Amino acid sequence: HGCPRRAETAPSAACKLRGALWRRVAMNTPHSRANVVFFYGLSVLAALCCANWATSFMYDYNVLVTRLEPPIVEKLGQLPVMYSHNRRDAALLSLTADINVSGVFNWNTKQVFVYIQADVRTVNGAVFRTVVWDQVVNRTDSKAISLRNAEAEYPVLMLDTRDTLAGAEIALSVAWDVMPVSGGLRRIKGPASDMLSGGFVPRKPCFSLARCNKLLPAGKTADPRALLAALSNDGTGAGGSQRQDKGAGAAAASSDEL
Repeated sequence: HGCPRRAETAPSAACKLRGALWRRVAMNTPHSRANVVFFYGLSVLAALCCANWATSFMYDYNVLVTRLEPPIVEKLGQLPVMYSHNRRDAALLSLTADINVSGVFNWNTKQVFVYIQADVRTVNGAVFRTVVWDQVVNRTDSKAISLRNAEAEYPVLMLDTRDTLAGAEIALSVAWDVMPVSGGLRRIKGPASDMLSGGFVPRKPCFSLARCNKLLPAGKTADPRALLAALSNDGTGAGGSQRQDKGAGAAAASSDEL
């Protein structure tokens, strides 16, 4: 702006005026104005997201499960273990359930991940949990899910080759994960009194529904609440759940071999 830059030279009044005008013009460039508008809008958006997340805690994320029948064993066989001569048991189930997730959707819900878990207790006392069916429900999808003897998407896979699924008890439960528009993921487990249903696995391999039904012991029923309590108290249950969930994808790919 034409004023001297040396410290020993005192600027004149005209130089001071030109310097003030130059700084004012520099602060009102299109770049500086755009910067102010952008960060102001970003601050407003962050405040709205926080308010949206905070108000969603007043809402109950309840899924209505009106029907959950004991699982039917369609097939029970063995699958080969990779890089080993051992074989492990695998069971394919049929599921019957009525689930309504409309009560989960509110202003802060983007989508819901619903899944059915199988809690298994073998005759040797081992307890583990694995996912046998799942579905992603978006805001535009139908909120009512009806399963009628539907084949499970993933088999119940026994990862321990020293144990067997033959004669095991199975209890089903429904759980769901809520993915919000803003905030953290919410994982919710349905009440045990409403969401559990018990079944029993035949004691011998069977590769058809009729054959599996013939092999079921007469009058044998599972106690799903006792199985859930055993799963909660057994220290190996959590580890078994993680191992089974990791192997669910591989088990689904090999389910056609049964």
